[in-house]
Amino acid sequence: MKKRWLGLVWPLCLSACTSMPPQAVPLCASAAAAEPEPWWRGFDDPALLGLLDEARRCNVRLAQLRLQADRWRLQLDMPDWHPSGGLAVDVSRPLDGGAAQRNHAVDLRVKYELDLWGRVARGKEAEAWLARAGELDWRALRLSTSAEVAIRYWQWSALWREALLAEQAVMLQISLLRLHEQAQAQGALADREVRRTRLALNDAYEWLSTLTRERDWAANRLAELLERDTIDDLPWPVALPERVPELASELAAEGLMRRPDIAAAAARVARLLALYDQARLNPLPRIGLSGRLGAANSMLTELWGGTLAVGAIGLELPFLDWRRLGVAREQARLEWEAETLAYRHTVKQALRETDDALRRHRQAREDLRRTDDSLDLARRSEHDAQLAYATGVSGREPWLQAQIARLQLETARVRQLQARASSLVLLYKALGGVPVDEAG
Repeated sequence: MKKRWLGLVWPLCLSACTSMPPQAVPLCASAAAAEPEPWWRGFDDPALLGLLDEARRCNVRLAQLRLQADRWRLQLDMPDWHPSGGLAVDVSRPLDGGAAQRNHAVDLRVKYELDLWGRVARGKEAEAWLARAGELDWRALRLSTSAEVAIRYWQWSALWREALLAEQAVMLQISLLRLHEQAQAQGALADREVRRTRLALNDAYEWLSTLTRERDWAANRLAELLERDTIDDLPWPVALPERVPELASELAAEGLMRRPDIAAAAARVARLLALYDQARLNPLPRIGLSGRLGAANSMLTELWGGTLAVGAIGLELPFLDWRRLGVAREQARLEWEAETLAYRHTVKQALRETDDALRRHRQAREDLRRTDDSLDLARRSEHDAQLAYATGVSGREPWLQAQIARLQLETARVRQLQARASSLVLLYKALGGVPVDEAG
């Protein structure tokens, strides 16, 4: 019988004392968990979709918030009853050389508090609001990370395109300088005009160098968001989006209700309110149920013989410690009021952000329209200057000047395309994203 009892208890002891080795945390999440919303497909840029997918899977801060939200969600599965148990074995031998004695004891206890006043329920409600806030914080960071990745990607693409245009402008300035130097040698052009052309060429070289540095900085910033060690494997930037997805005008009114950061702030207010209510209920008497099942003798009375079962009802009177409970109640109230003020600040900041995003997007669209009109006129002027040069009506300089003017407007259009796409994404972020049914 002794071997039978040890065979039952020994596996339980081993299972309680052993632990699994820690598993390596994957660097990037699965692709299915990070697919971008359908709204992003409206930019018709597979490279952008790939970067958004990579950022959502590999961004460390997003992964940390995801793990924290999962931990708080698992807290909700904690049961209301609290079992405990123990096994005790002791061996004693008299000093006079008598026979050794071995005693064994098994004890199993269960405690449960009757929630007469709703105090326990308010605590569980606070935990639920905490898990909700953690989930919403993760969604808010995912939204802002996606917006920042898109903006950095377009900034990088715009700087890349501007650098190419700047190289063309340098070549045109070189041709213009040679033309002016020839005219100077023939005495047909003053020295100050040549110096002015050389200064313009130096400015063009300096601008190209500045664009190159800014392009590398933008690439490094994008690689940082993607948790990449180098920029060498970044996808080749494609043209900036000529067409962008639309945002319904009625979404502006619904934006505050859909923004995850505002919903997270509201969840934190609700959590602290639940904790404040729990603090107000803490002084009330508490009734708990407890049960105990145990056995103790030399061999547990042949495993289970002589088992002792005890049930009890306990009454606690926390109000006796009224001073400490009063201080805790006031602290909970102050925390709730402070979080309420933080919620109001978040709402006001969101309103300002939405208003600013709407104005920027309208201005960016208007600036792009004007730049397109000016670029169309510049291209016509360049065409006329080219025809005049080809027919001998005018010299080459007007044609070179027209090309330089057209390149300046093309550079401005690149910036306006970037500004329109970036302002739209900022508006998308300010509105809390687009619902799936409207985005599709």
